[in-house]
Amino acid sequence: MNTSRRWLTGAGIATVAISAALFLGGIGYAHWGAEEAHSGPMGPGMWALDCPMREYGVARGGPQALGPVEMSSPTGEAPSLAMARAIAQDYLTRYGDSLEIAEILEFTDNFYVQVKERDSDRFALELLVTRDGRAIPEPGPNMRWNVRYAGMGVRHYRSTGEEMPISPDAAVSLAQTYLDRTMPGATADPEVAAFYGYYTLHILRDGRIAGVLSVNGFTGRVWVHAWHGEFVGREEP
Repeated sequence: MNTSRRWLTGAGIATVAISAALFLGGIGYAHWGAEEAHSGPMGPGMWALDCPMREYGVARGGPQALGPVEMSSPTGEAPSLAMARAIAQDYLTRYGDSLEIAEILEFTDNFYVQVKERDSDRFALELLVTRDGRAIPEPGPNMRWNVRYAGMGVRHYRSTGEEMPISPDAAVSLAQTYLDRTMPGATADPEVAAFYGYYTLHILRDGRIAGVLSVNGFTGRVWVHAWHGEFVGREEP
């Protein structure tokens, strides 16, 4: 009887912990064509029950991988921008010499890293460097929409010859329509990064980076990267 009671108590604590992580995670996911934006605890469009990220838990402070993602070992210390670049660069060695860092944004919860192909100059994938110094594939569009570097590490590398029907300009327009409805006063950065299957761009407020979002190049869905925290600074090669 005591064993059963302890097991039930432990299960209850685990359930509460998982629920809290989901509540705090704030995953942004919305369909531009919907009459109303998805809404959740962080406001319209910032969290949705139909978000296709059931495989991953995203908690304040960075994504906690629940699937077989490829990640580096933590360094055990909070990295600077320069350290974050070194950690991300070391992670990219598993791809050989084909990829390079295009941009690093520092946020309060993690570092966001855009990676592009050296030969084609096409954007390839997105990484996060956590505050404990670990590189991990970014969850969200990078794992769910990338049709060439399809998340989950290099084992799942694949390619497609199908071009995105939505143009970069159209992606910016879709993003702005979404922001007008869910984040009044925010603007979509006209400079977009074209990945394989989607676009990523900055969310701006008063000309300053306030966040990141992606637009699916086939469906027009908008996904806010709501796991970064507040913007701190930027580093480019």
